[in-house]
Amino acid sequence: MEINMNDKKTVLIKTDKLCKSFVQGDLQENILKNIDLEIYSDDFTVIMGASGSGKSTLLYMLSGMDRPTLGHIYFSGDEIGRKNNEQLAIFRRNNCGFVFQQSNLIETLTVFENVVIAGLLKEKNIAEIDKKSKKLFSDVGISEDLYKKDILNISGGEAQRIAIVRAMINSPKIIFADEPTGALNSKSGKQVLDLLTNLNKDGHCIVMVTHDIHAALRGSRILYIKDGVIHGECILGEYKEDISERISTLEAFLERMGW
Repeated sequence: MEINMNDKKTVLIKTDKLCKSFVQGDLQENILKNIDLEIYSDDFTVIMGASGSGKSTLLYMLSGMDRPTLGHIYFSGDEIGRKNNEQLAIFRRNNCGFVFQQSNLIETLTVFENVVIAGLLKEKNIAEIDKKSKKLFSDVGISEDLYKKDILNISGGEAQRIAIVRAMINSPKIIFADEPTGALNSKSGKQVLDLLTNLNKDGHCIVMVTHDIHAALRGSRILYIKDGVIHGECILGEYKEDISERISTLEAFLERMGW
């Protein structure tokens, strides 16, 4: 197991003996088993593993979208696993941005309205939200002629870039992405990965679940989950355009993990 020991890194999320179980009738299924993990504030952490290994469940635990059965989750030293529903909603609104395989944009709203309504959950100054939304749209290459379009009349790649704007509108400390390129073609997928990579370089913490090796190459750190346990860790460091060495390092790691 490759470990990056860097005392200068700031721990954003820490888990202690994190467990998640589901009970169906007389059967108990243990999805996550005693996960001890630190997520650093400047990392692009990628979570990989076979289907059913627990990687998406771990993402939901870390983001406060689900609660642990046992153990603890700390965000900047504050335990979130025992917060009530209202407290968790406030926590997510103030700290987290989310991007999923499907954009989950609201079809009854326009492109611009989808972002503004998310901003209004935290910031009540509509002029500030308007200004920030336009800046973010420009940053991801969404032009003004798309602002008034219905969600059903835009491409999948455009929808994911808009979803990233929505995730960023409240200036989150961390962005959680669950298979964000899974429904996109290669060109649109690369655009989304470029955006996430640039956000990380700008100082945003990213935690991404993916099955895609090309997407995983963007991570500075790869965690491999097997049967609910972190089976291994690979440190790739900051993403560079020359990925030949990066590919060989990741492929060798995944081979050791039994990918």
